[in-house]
Amino acid sequence: MQQIPLVDLSRISALTEIILRAGDASDQSAHRSMQDAYVRPDPDYPGLVGLSTLFRPGASLDQLARAGAHVFRHRKLSYSVIARVQQEFGAVGYELVLYVTPNAQLADHHTLAVARAGSIQPALPDDAAEALIRALTVVDNPYRPHP
Repeated sequence: MQQIPLVDLSRISALTEIILRAGDASDQSAHRSMQDAYVRPDPDYPGLVGLSTLFRPGASLDQLARAGAHVFRHRKLSYSVIARVQQEFGAVGYELVLYVTPNAQLADHHTLAVARAGSIQPALPDDAAEALIRALTVVDNPYRPHP
């Protein structure tokens, strides 16, 4: 696997920096959907596992939502501050890893992976999926393209 840069989470403001995912993390199918997405191959980053997110240091929720507007067709968006995700993962023995994975459609694209004792998990464990769901707040997508 190619060397993919990581966000140095120790060098950002975890209380203010936001990650954004398309979709409704409160939906009853979110757990399974996240587990499926975690292992779905990314042609731009072969061998990488994780969940598609948007992140840009200093970006507001609105700025991230606008940046994804041309791609996010979902009615809902799910977001959290980094510290909340770290807290929920830590409570069940995991760490947050955020890879820098821009692509042709999303310059701010990042891949959220889960590690235990520094080792990236090859699949999203049930307790980690539930921890992420607890960390995410769901809002309406104000920039959803109209059909």
